Amino acid sequence: METIIYTIVFHGGTEVVTTPEIRISRKNCDFGPGFYATHSREQAERWAERQRKIRMLPEAVVNKYDITGLWESGVKVKIFEAPTEEWLDSVVACRKGEDAFAGHDVVLGPVADDNVYETIRLYEAGVFTREETIRRLKTEKLFNQIVFKTEAAVKFCRFVGSETCTEGEL
Repeated sequence: METIIYTIVFHGGTEVVTTPEIRISRKNCDFGPGFYATHSREQAERWAERQRKIRMLPEAVVNKYDITGLWESGVKVKIFEAPTEEWLDSVVACRKGEDAFAGHDVVLGPVADDNVYETIRLYEAGVFTREETIRRLKTEKLFNQIVFKTEAAVKFCRFVGSETCTEGEL
């Protein structure tokens, strides 16, 4: 993943979210609690469709936000350009309910989606070493995610619009 400071991000779900919130209930996600987005519309569409199926709803929604000014604002940002040992240890800790990024306002890095997380589970089970896990993850096509962990960060998410789609339209 190349280091690019994005100004437009997308959030996939089942509702229009004009004012993003930090959701404390989302503790076991890759980067801990926060409002999750991605620069990839394709990834947001996959998240939206997944949530639509889980919730058995007729529609999925992709929301779009302008985050211009975030990077220059002085908020504390952690960026992972690719899977690293620190990224792996942090994702494992966060998936166990620990917040490995306390003190950070924003975390940006690869998504540990279902395919990636299977590799991580094998690492946790002792099947793969840390080095083998990282090597395998670097061969995957990894989307990025950005999590806004604090109110200071999420206030930079200015709603641009949304697209609502029924099954198969995204």
